[in-house]
Amino acid sequence: MKYILFLFTFALLACETFDDCPVEINKEFIYVYFFTDIDTVISSENFVYRPEYHYLGSDPVPLSIIARGDTLNYTLEIKNQENVIILVDTSNTPCASDSILYKRGHNHYRVDAEKIHSCVFYLYQSCD
Repeated sequence: MKYILFLFTFALLACETFDDCPVEINKEFIYVYFFTDIDTVISSENFVYRPEYHYLGSDPVPLSIIARGDTLNYTLEIKNQENVIILVDTSNTPCASDSILYKRGHNHYRVDAEKIHSCVFYLYQSCD
């Protein structure tokens, strides 16, 4: 009986934990962190630049960020069940290898202009 009670309690806690998980099947979010003043963000997709999950299909999403007279152009691969995080900075080190994003991410790539730099990170969704 103790084992059944333990399993029931564990299952109940697991359900409560995962009910709060924002992961939704076939959805992901794209989040852009600006560490500089951005003039314009242009995208063929109408998605919101905040942490909300959206169905973005599976076609690549073109995106352009204009700041300080420079333009960064991206083609984001939609992988579903992954988060896309873009860092935009005037610093030359947005892809620092000691950052948490670098350590947790995969398939990251760098996009540079003369005055602004950025890094795109793909992270698996989790409920941490």
